[in-house]
Amino acid sequence: MLTKETQTEIKRVFSLNDYEVKLWSSLLARGKSTAGELSELSSVPRSRTYDVLEGLEKKGFVISQIAKPMTYIANHPEEILNRHKEDLKKELNNKLDQLNTHKKTKTFQDILTLYEKKGSKMLENSNVSLNLKGRQNIYSRLSHLFLNAKKEILLQTNQGGLSRKNYELIPSLEDAKKRGVNIRIISPDTETVHAKDYQKFAKLKKSKDFELRFVIIDNDKTMLLTNTGKSLPQHENALLLNNPFISEEFKKIFETHWKQ
Repeated sequence: MLTKETQTEIKRVFSLNDYEVKLWSSLLARGKSTAGELSELSSVPRSRTYDVLEGLEKKGFVISQIAKPMTYIANHPEEILNRHKEDLKKELNNKLDQLNTHKKTKTFQDILTLYEKKGSKMLENSNVSLNLKGRQNIYSRLSHLFLNAKKEILLQTNQGGLSRKNYELIPSLEDAKKRGVNIRIISPDTETVHAKDYQKFAKLKKSKDFELRFVIIDNDKTMLLTNTGKSLPQHENALLLNNPFISEEFKKIFETHWKQ
């Protein structure tokens, strides 16, 4: 059986609930089984087992075999992963199309006009520091900064950092590279599968597992991640510091680690 840590990761990656993970992991262990056997093995109530298995079948995790009683087999994990990737791509493309369409509406133009009167001036103020809460908000702000970077992006992350940022930040980093922005990344994960994606547009430096995580953009903006990144996504916090002096001091730290 899978460990609790692995089951928690499966829930996060594949967006499954507790019952789905328990039944799927039990089926993986058995290879082939009936609903009754899976219910007993996973401790999922028998009254819920059939509808949960039906949901897993629709998602491509299991395959049912017509028999008496009906039996189930686990689909190949690689096939599941590939299907999940394709589903995410379709969902993302649909959302992007919706956003691009909304950008042309009068409603969005009214919002933009209102923001540009005051809000944009506040963010451009070099003395403004922002407190960002939640991984999605942090990555969204980083992506915006990368898309507007002109010269250099320096990123230091810890164990697992490249995989956490992979799908969220790679498009904006690739865009920055095409515009001639120099990108350097310090990470202990330079030999992982995810690292190969970053090597297409950035110089990577293998390092010790530094817990200090930060990003410097054009030597005048610094984002400091204030926890390890191993907490729940909604509990992540970061400070965005619009101060060249602070950026210069963090760049000294970065260059010291880069030379090690």
